[in-house]
Amino acid sequence: MQQQQAHDSAHTKNGEERSLRVWNPPDKGVYKLNFDGAWRKDGKSGMGMVIRDERGQTLLSLSERLKWSRSPESIEAWGALRAVEEALAMGFNKIQLEGDELAIIQTIRKKETKILGWKVT
Repeated sequence: MQQQQAHDSAHTKNGEERSLRVWNPPDKGVYKLNFDGAWRKDGKSGMGMVIRDERGQTLLSLSERLKWSRSPESIEAWGALRAVEEALAMGFNKIQLEGDELAIIQTIRKKETKILGWKVT
């Protein structure tokens, strides 16, 4: 399996150093959906998502500027929803959703058996 690696660290706008995580591919036959959102108090926001296979090959990537912006969490949730919609439209039903907003992932996990019918790992 091919593994995509990020640099060991990055610097924020104010010079603080933060560590980056290593991207790990999903299991064979599973498609990994990575999503992220960006939100500013002035109303500018956007989201991006990528779908990759077990080899790390990008099957779809997109980004969107959003004209609405309620909160950072709402933008992250929109990114997760768009990623799932795109994966299902492509016929992928074994998916692994990955994002950096823990509250969104936990909310989806809580409802997986009652509402969504799919498992988030």
